Amino acid sequence: MIGMCLFRDLSMRELVATLDLALPGTRGVRVAPSSIVQARERLGEEPLRWLFERTAETWAHASARTHAWRGLAVYGADGTTVRVPDSSENRQHFGGQDGRWDSTSGYPLVRVVTLMALRSHVLAGARFGPYGTDERVYAAALWPLVPDRSVVLVDRLFLAAKTLLGIERGGTERHWVTRARSTSKWTRTKRLGAGDELVEMTVSSEARRQDPSLPQTWPMRAIRYRRRGFAPQTVLTSLVDAKRYPAAEIIALYHERWEIELGYNEVKRVMLAREETTRSKSPRGVAQELWGLALAYNLARPGVIEGEAGRRVIVRLALFGAAATPAYMALGKLSWGWWPLNVMALFLVAAVVLRLVVQGGTTRRAMAAIVFVVAGSVVEFWWFGLGTIGAAWRYCKAPTWQNAALLTAAVATLGLVNGNQWALAALPVAAVIARIKARIPRTGRFFYWFYPLHLSAILVLTIIPITFTS
Repeated sequence: MIGMCLFRDLSMRELVATLDLALPGTRGVRVAPSSIVQARERLGEEPLRWLFERTAETWAHASARTHAWRGLAVYGADGTTVRVPDSSENRQHFGGQDGRWDSTSGYPLVRVVTLMALRSHVLAGARFGPYGTDERVYAAALWPLVPDRSVVLVDRLFLAAKTLLGIERGGTERHWVTRARSTSKWTRTKRLGAGDELVEMTVSSEARRQDPSLPQTWPMRAIRYRRRGFAPQTVLTSLVDAKRYPAAEIIALYHERWEIELGYNEVKRVMLAREETTRSKSPRGVAQELWGLALAYNLARPGVIEGEAGRRVIVRLALFGAAATPAYMALGKLSWGWWPLNVMALFLVAAVVLRLVVQGGTTRRAMAAIVFVVAGSVVEFWWFGLGTIGAAWRYCKAPTWQNAALLTAAVATLGLVNGNQWALAALPVAAVIARIKARIPRTGRFFYWFYPLHLSAILVLTIIPITFTS
């Protein structure tokens, strides 16, 4: 099933040949394509759903904790649609979008709602079914998957007491952030700061009739802001503690909601190659295929299985930095024989600092500042090198002209160490290379091995006497 999702342009016969499938214990007897079709029908959707949900629970929550915001794991929930083959079964079960003059969409549509760990794009859960069912119904089935000490970012379609109180009531410190509608009304109960206040929203009598457990008034926090070139907006949230959760950071956090749209784009544009129609002509086959697609998507996320890519980078930098140290010390005229530590140690410190910054929270950010100041004094290029790496990281996350200027200024500070400004020449070269389309094999550990080996080679060349004869 995963192969069907990854090789959608292949027929079943070509797929079986590509995957080189063979029966276990038959000494390489190949599998007939027809047997795969029959086996798929016998398998059904439940095994794939079980496998996706078990792996997603582990991978998504681990990655969300690794990239927490002020101690809260960050999730997003949103809906999308997927086209399915226009068979009578699919049309009857899933339905489609109604158009003018009693017309319907050209293909049956499946409505899909997912819960995603936003900072790693790993899916934590999914629900799908007929197009005519409201997104909020599918989302409510996902709320039990939200762990304690987390925050869920949703769009304003989800702004309803029945929907969002389902997040708050389901555990400890489960929060939400959304955007107010133009018709939203509330009463201010306390002013927290400029454009920041505690408010109460009245729950409609109809909502309380459908769910008697809902309160008459619903307390929340409203933060008004305006970005240059855009109309004023208001963010509503259950994060009511202004000291613990500053307004400016909540505004920035809410805009991470778009990460789930990028995740959907990865599925539709990359995995489905804009051919957003599944293969299956029956609802049961569609469900099986969608669970397989969700599993394949999570498997394709870089480093999601371990959920500790940052930790692995830190360990590798430490090991290869230590391996490079003997040659580095033998070559360099270092103070006290070891100071400063080599460039691998610089990257190691930078990785630790950035990891703490990404995890967020007052304590971790304070730790990041301490590591920056203290460890920056013992590594090559000192604080200037750490600042340059941080500026480059910031630019890669948001390539704006402001961040480009920050990166240029940071690289210029390296001149204080190098005694010249040749480092600035790397910036236009990197900009040009980034625009060249070329197929270059990617070797993830090349730099790790290159640094200690090239130092060792240089050391050998300095030891071995070389004479030139005419």
